[in-house]
Amino acid sequence: MITLHANGTIEGLNNNNFRSSMPSGSVIGYEQNDIVAVTEFGANSSSYQDVTEQTYTIKSANSNLLVTFFLHGHFGGSTGDNNFKLLYKIGSGSYTTINFNSTNTSGSNGQNMFGNLRGDSVHNGDCMTSGVSMIDGTWSVGDVISAKIQYIGESGYKLNKAYSDGAAVRFGRSISKILFTEIKS
Repeated sequence: MITLHANGTIEGLNNNNFRSSMPSGSVIGYEQNDIVAVTEFGANSSSYQDVTEQTYTIKSANSNLLVTFFLHGHFGGSTGDNNFKLLYKIGSGSYTTINFNSTNTSGSNGQNMFGNLRGDSVHNGDCMTSGVSMIDGTWSVGDVISAKIQYIGESGYKLNKAYSDGAAVRFGRSISKILFTEIKS
């Protein structure tokens, strides 16, 4: 008997042999991490603050890992400049920043994912920030990949909290997510 479990494992056959026989581009693992906590980050335009860190255990050596995220919340002020950074590491190694434009056209751009998230453009509503980044893997089965999102900004950020939180029944709170999709290379 073969059983497919929600966590992506298959019981009743040798998963390693099964994965190695799959063609390139096949999805060999998937994990969704829901972030439901309401967390507030103070204004700090010179230091990054950790928003969340999620992990994924590799199922196939030298595969590729697609990291997708959705952050919901709002900025604390209408005039502040804000941004996010995405980093990853393998096991206990060092973090590497990914998903940023490395072409520096002027001055000292940070390794941020977006040009600038102004508080006045999203101050009174839900700011849904999303991104996708593919990591070409040089790892082994069982390695743990950590993906971390950081915030920097002048007006503060409220994760999973709407500007009108609790004001009326028509308002709600969001759920932020980080998704991992492992793809056979």
